[in-house]
Formats: sequence, C-alpha cells, structure tokens
Amino acid sequence: MNILILGCGHHQLHGIISLSENGHSVYGVDKNPNSIAKPYLTYFINLSVHDFKEISSYIKKSDFKINLVVSLGVEASVSAANISKYLNLPYTSINSAVLSTEKYKRLKAFDDFNVRTPSHMILDINNIQKYKFPIILKQKTGAGSRGVRIINNSLDLSKIYSDLIIDYNEEIIVEEYISGSEHSVEGFIDNNGEINWLIISDRRYQDKWKYYPNVIDDGDDLPSKLSDVVIKNVFIESTKAVRAIGIEFGPVKGDIIVKDNIPYVIEMASRFSGDYFCTSVSELFLGKSILNSFVDTFTNGSQMMGYKNSFAKVSFFYYWINHTIKIKSLNFLNELEKKDYIGFIRLEPKYSELNNGDIIKPTESNQDKFISICIVGDSKLNIEDKRNKIFLFIEKQLIKIE
Repeated sequence: MNILILGCGHHQLHGIISLSENGHSVYGVDKNPNSIAKPYLTYFINLSVHDFKEISSYIKKSDFKINLVVSLGVEASVSAANISKYLNLPYTSINSAVLSTEKYKRLKAFDDFNVRTPSHMILDINNIQKYKFPIILKQKTGAGSRGVRIINNSLDLSKIYSDLIIDYNEEIIVEEYISGSEHSVEGFIDNNGEINWLIISDRRYQDKWKYYPNVIDDGDDLPSKLSDVVIKNVFIESTKAVRAIGIEFGPVKGDIIVKDNIPYVIEMASRFSGDYFCTSVSELFLGKSILNSFVDTFTNGSQMMGYKNSFAKVSFFYYWINHTIKIKSLNFLNELEKKDYIGFIRLEPKYSELNNGDIIKPTESNQDKFISICIVGDSKLNIEDKRNKIFLFIEKQLIKIE
C-alpha cells in the first residue's frame, strides 16, 4: 500500500521505518531537504506539511497512487484532511480536523457536548486577582503541548506576560489546574466508524515543577495503574470528546487527568503520537504497534479490536540533562543495549553528532531530551529498580560542570 506521511523528522522516523519494514511504500512530506527519515522513503516531497494545496497538486502531477494519508507526531490533521479530500481518500472532515487542532475551538465543542474538562477562559491580564493559582496557560489556536506553561502565582504571571504575548501573538487560554494523575489514550476509528481504544498509559510527571514554568513530561508507564472501572470511564469520556469534535476516521489521541477517580479530558487530536509511542513502545506492550494495527485494519477491512490490558510491564522514559555536563564516553549506550530488560535505548537525533568530550547544556524544552529508553519487567517495582540503575549507570559517564 502507498502511504503518505506528513513530516519526516524524528517524530515520524520510527513510524516510517516500521511501515517500510512491513512492506508498504511510504511517501513523505517535509520542508527540510535533509530530513532524518528521508533515506527510508519510497519518495520524498520537499514541501511544508501545512501547504496542503501544493502537496495535493504535486501528488496529482506526479501521478502517485496514494491509498492513505497519516499524520503522526505533528499537528497536521488539517492538511491531512484536505489532501485526503482532494484525493478522495478516507479521513476525518476538515472541520473536525480544525476542531481537533485549535485549542479554544475544541474547548467550545467540548462545552457544547458536555465533555468533562477543566474550567477555562481567555486570560484577562488586568484582572488577574480573580484566578485561583496554580493555573495552566495555553495558546488559543495552537495544538499539542508546545507553549503550555504552569503558573504558580500572580507575580510570576505578570513577569512572563509580555513573553507570552510575544511567543503566542494572540489571546491566551487560562485553564484550571487539576492535581490528578495524568494519562494518554490512543487508538483509531476504523472503516465502520467504530472507535478502537488500544492503549491507556500513565504519564510520568514526577518532576513537573523542575522546569517551571514549562511543562515537560518524562514518558509513560504501561499498563495503567487505574482500576478497570476507571479505565472504562476514561474511554467513555474520551469517546464523548471524539464525538464532540466529530472525528470520523483515522487516529485518535487524547490526554486525560484523573482526580478522585473522575476523568477530565485535556486534549483530543486526530493524529497519532510521535517519537516511539505509537510504534516501538505500543508494540512491546501489545505485541503489535498502534500504527500498524490501524494500517492493517484499513487494508484488510474493519475488525473491532478494542482495549486489552496486556500482562507486559513497560516503562518508556527520557534521560534529561539537568546541569551542564561533559561526556566521558558514549560506549555506555552499547553496554546498556545488551541488557535483556532493555526494549530499546536511543540517543536522540539532536545529539547524533555528539562525540566523547563534548559539552551539553541543561534541558530547556521538550526538544532537549538526551536519551530515550524503554524497559520491560515483570512488575512495577522491578521496572522502577531497573530505571534507577540505568540512571546511575548513565550518570557515571557524565562529568558535571558547575
């Protein structure tokens, strides 16, 4: 099958490799002519993923026989919907793609459909005394976690307000901070419009305040520690969110907070997650990745799959640089890879040219993760013990520079 992937960077790399290894012809779009996934493609289209008119025209002129358009790891659902419509391929509607991408419009749709979400409003900087801190700030039209900040008091809000306006260049959403456990749900809507929720993870936010006011996650743990009853309620509320914004086909990915066993929907998108989650991590947990499950179901016809709580215990996490450090030796990656409990361990693409003796500055954003690691164990305690040992092993290879 010929599959068009929007984006060819590190967020799409492993999805592209996985699809290629499964015998599909993968066509990729990216404005970077030197995109990291380019060598694994059947054909590379050097255009911005958001320029859907040019992409559609290019595909038509080149007479490419595309069967499916997929958006993963990039907020390009609107482009995917427009390209799919132009090529007469299945995807969600353009309107639902817009709602699943733009935060404020999505929240309004949630409100209209009585989806349980944190309370929210447009920031009024001249009346900040009315807010109960901490609060969450988000772009009005942006999507995903980029630019999301947590603010602890009115003084901090006043201090960074001008920076926020420069960064966002638009009105800012103020969202209620709910101090519950955080989770991701992911799956897809099949050919018959049935939602297949395949996975729910526990997000790792143990050090949420470390990078204040930025919000940086530290991976996922599987299976979820939530009870079966709460998981069922999470999927019910997530399904309401999907229906509220009208997603009809393809990927569905949501972020959820659970407080006192009650789920609140934070985000719902018509795309797959990026990096490793919808590919390598979900494959270790389920035996088959979310991405390949979707493509196979689309290819072979609708077959309801549904969530199953795997017996596998999987933890996916990042190693972040918290101080300026100097690398002693990178050989430790090969040593760790030999451990039987390592699902995979990968130096992030940003550091692909790193050499022994190089200096690295501390983490400032989600783009600065140093190493991605996935481990498999027979219990949560067993996995946490392995995680701590890995961290200690890595730290011995780094020289802290004050």
